[in-house]
Amino acid sequence: CDSTEANAKCYLLMAQIADDKLDSCKKTLGNLNGDDTIGNQLCGQARRYFNQSNMDISEGVMDKTLAFYSSTCKGSWTAVTSSQRGKLRVAERLCCDKNWKYFKCNGGSLVNEGC
Repeated sequence: CDSTEANAKCYLLMAQIADDKLDSCKKTLGNLNGDDTIGNQLCGQARRYFNQSNMDISEGVMDKTLAFYSSTCKGSWTAVTSSQRGKLRVAERLCCDKNWKYFKCNGGSLVNEGC
């Protein structure tokens, strides 16, 4: 149960997907079949999380920064970090409309609305 080693391995793996576009249909963690956009998959996960937290989610969510976390040996969740770059974050912020569909927070056009 080496938390330093676990963090290094998580960083190595997750850094490979941190820059993925959220309107991509790429097969990846959380979107194993590529049957929806990464953003739509994350919006679904955000909806379940916020709903369990009894938060008002009637209008979706806006401009959420997503970071990677890991837990080692049943310990608490800690941010996946690098001594040079700090906390590992998803490059794009998450915005979900009231129907829990992803949209670009900057108002840009989606490459894929669905897959």
